[in-house]
Amino acid sequence: MSRSRTLLIALSISVSGLVQAVPRGDGSGHAGGSHLSVSASRSSAFVTIQLHHHRKIGVVTMEVKDGQGRTLYREEGKAMQDELVRRLDKGILPRGEHTLVVTSKDLTLTERFTVE
Repeated sequence: MSRSRTLLIALSISVSGLVQAVPRGDGSGHAGGSHLSVSASRSSAFVTIQLHHHRKIGVVTMEVKDGQGRTLYREEGKAMQDELVRRLDKGILPRGEHTLVVTSKDLTLTERFTVE
């Protein structure tokens, strides 16, 4: 095999590894091997957020928005694993329907939940 052909094959393999589709949530909490769930049980004082991704999550932003789209809570951090679990005190959120938006380098997921 010629040297230029070997170089071309190696280059195409490395470029194909860089090009990936960015999964976007459809509002169901699922996208491309990722799953977001929010539990705001009436019997608990906390809102539990669980994010499972098919690889390390990395830098992540979580925002809780009210029905009018105003940001009520925002947190930025880094998850060095494929799972992220957070518990928020319900006392910081007013009663009603809210939307959680989780954004990372390669995913954006949304999930609606209600605080009673």
